[in-house]
Amino acid sequence: MFGVETKTSENNFFFIRGIGVVDVMSRNDKFRIQSVFYTPELDQNIPSLDQLLIQG
Repeated sequence: MFGVETKTSENNFFFIRGIGVVDVMSRNDKFRIQSVFYTPELDQNIPSLDQLLIQG
């Protein structure tokens, strides 16, 4: 799946290369985050608080 996700301040576009599921482990719990965008050009993880709240 391909699409434009965001623009940087330098007007560069980042493209989504895939969508998947990520499991996040804490000390006692495991959380599953659905519909995570994979963008290899980004060097940081950028979660969307709104999407996390919608998923509970």
